[in-house]
Amino acid sequence: MIGKFIIPFLLTGLASLFMLQCDPDPRPDTEDFKVSEVIDGEILIELDPYGLAPLTALAVFQTHEIVSVSVEVLGKEPFKQSWHVFQTDHQVPILGLYPDTLNRIVIGLTRRDMRYAEDTFKIRTDAIPSFFPEISIQTAEINMMEPGWTLCTMAIGLGDNIASYPLIFDNNGIVRWYLAFAEERLGWITPVERLRNGNLFFGLGDTIYEYSMFGVQEHTWKLHGCSQTHDIIEKPDGNFLIPVHKWQIGTIDDHIVEMDRNTGSVIKEWDLRSVMDVDRFVYYEDSVDWLHINSVWYSPEDNSLVISGRNQGMIKLNYENEPVWILAPHKGWGQAGKNGDGFPTSEYLLTAVNAQGLPYPDSVQSGAFDADEFSWVWGQHAAMYLPNGNLFIFDNGLNRNFSNRNRYSRGVEYEVNEQEMTIKQTWSYGKDRGREFFSGIISDVDYLPETGNRLLTAGIVSAIPAYSTIVEVTHPENTVVFEARLTFKNMLVQGSGWGAYDFIYRAERVKIYRGRRRGSSGITTYF
Repeated sequence: MIGKFIIPFLLTGLASLFMLQCDPDPRPDTEDFKVSEVIDGEILIELDPYGLAPLTALAVFQTHEIVSVSVEVLGKEPFKQSWHVFQTDHQVPILGLYPDTLNRIVIGLTRRDMRYAEDTFKIRTDAIPSFFPEISIQTAEINMMEPGWTLCTMAIGLGDNIASYPLIFDNNGIVRWYLAFAEERLGWITPVERLRNGNLFFGLGDTIYEYSMFGVQEHTWKLHGCSQTHDIIEKPDGNFLIPVHKWQIGTIDDHIVEMDRNTGSVIKEWDLRSVMDVDRFVYYEDSVDWLHINSVWYSPEDNSLVISGRNQGMIKLNYENEPVWILAPHKGWGQAGKNGDGFPTSEYLLTAVNAQGLPYPDSVQSGAFDADEFSWVWGQHAAMYLPNGNLFIFDNGLNRNFSNRNRYSRGVEYEVNEQEMTIKQTWSYGKDRGREFFSGIISDVDYLPETGNRLLTAGIVSAIPAYSTIVEVTHPENTVVFEARLTFKNMLVQGSGWGAYDFIYRAERVKIYRGRRRGSSGITTYF
């Protein structure tokens, strides 16, 4: 139970800690010694130590001999995290608490001789905000799923603005972590994803942010003369690739910059106006937002970028801003250049071929009609390379075949032959689900490395009420092994426009803990 209010003696910069008394009924059958034999003082635990992550806690304690630590959160979907590092000063994160619950937490200590002891503590948490979506799990075949839980980039509509609440829910649909960013970072933050160091990163306006799972702002990088939009990629060398809206050039969302991770300086820029037809309006007519970059992917094999421009299609560029190919319906492609005085873009169009390598008729190439085994992408998002070298994309299906007669969304895989400049569709999922999986905007796909499964996110399906569907399928069989529906409440909307909706921009399968990191004080912080 929660004990008296005390002042911590190990951490600086933190609020006061609560001391949690040991549960009177630990699990003695697993104990080889008593925790009290090695603890100096008490195990001190603070709920939400930085005020932004209500389902986290921090345990701080010292031992007079070196031990390793484990943490287990008990409950409907328990999990245990162990760290095989031995030391005497311990700052241990407790992630994945249940909301509105008296949580039972087991802290275990292991000596060098592998003898083990544990104590159980209780932590009371508040309910999640009432405006969060209802999460219902339609399917969860645990033995066939990618391990981990689901991280969502969630936006709550405020009418004239958006409140962002990144969240993680477990395989029972229970929210087990979230950041309360509504007041801290008001606006649409994109995309909330994990860095290789275990922290989260995202952009908002002209700033890139790095946060810990506790909601601690670890780092910021400032853009100058532009603002981030839709995506950020961490390159293998640690630098960031960032789609940006350059200010005061007359168009938006048509540049990408590379930022040096250490200095924050921009070391490279790609201007898509110089390599695409800015006057092509066969799909969407907007001379300002003519391209609308919504994702970028980096290929270290050939030092190239694959870029999704919702209003035109996709393009692959080398590092010198030279086009390799354009993936799009063939209709309407003219000269490149912001003044239309560049090279003919049609020379870079990929030709759609069937399984035998034969080109489809002009009606398919132009995008007027689909073939049985081929359709171009329409209003697409989240393009990426797969380990087999194929492209994986969320095909929103917006304005498919330049009309609204065939509305469905899907995840689709293509094989591109750069020597022959051809494209072949090798796999897809979603078409048969029709309107129930149709999301004309936002959305996401991911490759899941341990199983080879695919994760697809229909970010907002227009219905009453609106909802998002996140589905994991096997490849190539298309067996659904996990599906969650997040039904939106739109409780805070007081206007119209982009902020009139709740939605899920992207979703990832993640492991809530990622490793450990040794700080300058010599104390290892686990995450």
